Amino acid sequence: MNILSHQLFNEGAKIILDDILLSIQYKSIPKPVLIVGVNNQSINTVVKTTAKNLLCKNEICDHSIKCNVCSRIESEIYPDFHIIDNELENNIKSEEIQESVITKSYTTSTNNNGKVFAILNAHTMTSQAMNNLLKLFEEPFPGNVYVLGTNNINKIPKTILSRCEIFTIPSLSYENFINICTKKFYIDDINFLNEIWFFTRGEILLSELLLNDSIKFEEYKSEVKQFFKFISYPVYKKIELSDYYLDVFKNNFSKFLYILEITKYIIRDLIIYRQTNRADNNLLTFYLKILADKDDSKCIDIIKTLDEVSNYYYKNVNTTLVIDNLIYSL
Repeated sequence: MNILSHQLFNEGAKIILDDILLSIQYKSIPKPVLIVGVNNQSINTVVKTTAKNLLCKNEICDHSIKCNVCSRIESEIYPDFHIIDNELENNIKSEEIQESVITKSYTTSTNNNGKVFAILNAHTMTSQAMNNLLKLFEEPFPGNVYVLGTNNINKIPKTILSRCEIFTIPSLSYENFINICTKKFYIDDINFLNEIWFFTRGEILLSELLLNDSIKFEEYKSEVKQFFKFISYPVYKKIELSDYYLDVFKNNFSKFLYILEITKYIIRDLIIYRQTNRADNNLLTFYLKILADKDDSKCIDIIKTLDEVSNYYYKNVNTTLVIDNLIYSL
């Protein structure tokens, strides 16, 4: 199946991009922008697309690798685009904010449109780093645009939030997802689309990834199914899998969060299915069997436990404690 790169993203995220640009353009000192999303790749794409729109001088540009400015922004080597990309989601320290953002805010830009500063995983900044950034926001320098990205807005202080324009990356509703895929991409396999939506819940870039990559789709399905088995296993078998989930947690936290989020969606589906006696749902069959011995009350407890994982993580440096807590709480 050949679907052009980012088409689904462009269809679903155009509104938020337009709103972000309207909040920045034609203002000498725009408010900082905070972009909230579930998937780090989506946040990164919105951040870089915003920078391309602001810094590219070409009147007609598709922001592809054909454009010198846009390709350098994408590669994070453009001199007026400064980004802290905290991929490992360790704490962003005050020294990094000072060096990469504050100091460079007062240097001369090569682009007449100014400079764009981006901080991904902004919720992982230390208290001192956030305080330093707050001082900068209180006395901004004309011509600079500050863009923060986060998948955990609850960890960002209200003092920062109050000074930002906040935008949330939308997930596509089931109806919109099916409509775009059938009418824009001419995909007529509804069963296939139902399965994609079941495992993405309309998250835009993840939907596009799985539409394009059947191997990756099977991998994601397998991960979710394996995690359901993990939930149902006795403690001793959970312990046997602890090293695997510790590795995913430490090295691919976004993927770990995805597994948790989709698991919670599916468990909610199971509860609704049981209570409404709906017609057979082939997508739920496997999960109904796995959690057959868990009543609705226990299922709700599982969701609450999964909700606490990220909060527990941010309170504990030792990631092993997080997995141990998960094992003995499920």
